[in-house]
Amino acid sequence: MNNTAFNENISINQTISGIAVNVSGSGTTQVQNFVVQSSVGYNFLLGFGYQINNALGLELEVGYSQTRLTSASYSENGNFSLTGTIDGNNVDSLSTSGNVTFNGSANLTQIPILIGLSVQNRSEKFQPMASIGIGVCPTFISGSFSSVSGSFSGTATGPGVTASISGSSTLLQTETLNSSTAYPFAFKLKAGFDYAFSPNTSLGLRAWAMGLANSDFGDQMKSDLYGAIGLNASFKVRF
Repeated sequence: MNNTAFNENISINQTISGIAVNVSGSGTTQVQNFVVQSSVGYNFLLGFGYQINNALGLELEVGYSQTRLTSASYSENGNFSLTGTIDGNNVDSLSTSGNVTFNGSANLTQIPILIGLSVQNRSEKFQPMASIGIGVCPTFISGSFSSVSGSFSGTATGPGVTASISGSSTLLQTETLNSSTAYPFAFKLKAGFDYAFSPNTSLGLRAWAMGLANSDFGDQMKSDLYGAIGLNASFKVRF
């Protein structure tokens, strides 16, 4: 899978305190550029087809794939209403911006269910092919993230005072993801070849690219469009 961008809107309630800071507040942080990095995964497919003529065929394909999510990053901008003091000065609002990264050990599991149209030259033993398919791809995320780190800056304002703040933090904690499910629309392009050992059996290779649109995992975590690419060996039996 390529890096995956999500849209997310998070409401945060927090209290900030320190030697010169005694503030509590609530507000909304807008997360932007939320990108998840993944490692190479695995997949397998089972397909059935109906031959319309010597070149065209209909296909029904069901698959299973899993990829490990290894890290993520995002930027954020927040606005908070405050009660308290900074360096003894009353403040009533805070605007912030920052960048956050974290490591992960989560799994992204996909079960694509697609119907497609294939084109293949069957006149020789070496048989190039291509296909296009559409369908739905139930997708599940589960796992945990840890070692969150980030940097931030902000401006607090109050009656007659403006204070700038900045800092960085590392949180050695584990955040467990509940199993979240999305049902995105899927479209897939596939190209490859078969080599026929007999009129009814062949071995082949397939390269494919799949796009997934409108993935909504709940908790305001959404992706408009992301994709995956893959390679499969194939064994085909014709009846």
